[in-house]
Amino acid sequence: MLILFVLLALQILPAKWVNPGCYVLIRYMALLFVPIGVGVMQYFDLLRAQFGPVVVSCAISTLVVFVVVSWSSHLIHGERKVVGQKGTKK
Repeated sequence: MLILFVLLALQILPAKWVNPGCYVLIRYMALLFVPIGVGVMQYFDLLRAQFGPVVVSCAISTLVVFVVVSWSSHLIHGERKVVGQKGTKK
């Protein structure tokens, strides 16, 4: 969600691309975020004490997911020529 926010704030990602998904998230917001909020409030002292390791593990796991998804996408789709790409013969 943070990456999505940054991409939208910097206008790298057009808002019209994420509008359909936004309606789904808003519709189920209580179901998705209320249990997480209650859990954070219940274990706030523990999370505050372990803030550093939690942030590091989140950052590392995010990078691992990026690498695995990009590698598997490249493996499945391979290198394809894009129609209209510079350097292609017409």
